Amino acid sequence: MVGNWKMNCTRAEARELAAGIAAAIGSPRCDVGIVPPLTALDATRQGLGNAPVFLGAQDAFWMPKRTRP
Repeated sequence: MVGNWKMNCTRAEARELAAGIAAAIGSPRCDVGIVPPLTALDATRQGLGNAPVFLGAQDAFWMPKRTRP
């Protein structure tokens, strides 16, 4: 299972989100991966610590961040 969040996190938000995933993942019964934007890759790795989560990276995209209602 892999999730991505496009370009919708700052580096600090990516670190916080990854730490939350790491805390909640426990011992997964399947392979788990997350794919942050390339610009947040190192911050996400820091947030994951030693969690059993695969880490990938997205490339850049030309559209701006979507705003939430």
